[in-house]
Amino acid sequence: MLKGKWLFSALIAASSLQVEAGDWYTQLDISSTNQKGSLITSTIDTSIIDDTNNSFSFSLGKEFSPYFHADISYGNVREMTLFVDTCPDGATCISEGFTTQWDSKTLSVSAKPRLPLTDEWALFARVGYQKQNFTRTNGTSNGVVYATQKFEDHAFTWGLGASWKMSKDWVWHLEYHTANADIDWTNYSIGIRSYF
Repeated sequence: MLKGKWLFSALIAASSLQVEAGDWYTQLDISSTNQKGSLITSTIDTSIIDDTNNSFSFSLGKEFSPYFHADISYGNVREMTLFVDTCPDGATCISEGFTTQWDSKTLSVSAKPRLPLTDEWALFARVGYQKQNFTRTNGTSNGVVYATQKFEDHAFTWGLGASWKMSKDWVWHLEYHTANADIDWTNYSIGIRSYF
């Protein structure tokens, strides 16, 4: 019984040390996001996009050391314009398709190696995985009504950035990162991080 209590206490102490070894943070990013590519969204249509709009993301992360941190983030970009091709190859159609919009949401997990240059300035990289959800608004083509639909895509992500520590608890950063899948994402971001 005493051995069990000692083991439990040791686990609690180890957990406390692990939390204290790094700093937790929240992060808000505003981005210019480009989506480009095509996604087969049913047996009779393909969504084709090449559009840019503003987006935002919110992250929760942990700095494990001055050289490494990791986070999980949620992002949202709305009203991206796309063309839905509804005419099969080789077919004669009254209409080739229709123009509509979709909203996109992302959930990503990233590891971020960091290279300090000075006490305030640092360079960092991003390597991660991103789940993408699209909600496409309805449209009509060749007499067929296409209802609002939802689609999913997955991608690996990578990026590069620079950060400036303005105080003990606040850090500004600039970043370029991309996700490569059926729909490629390219983001140019500015953001701020708050440690707690």
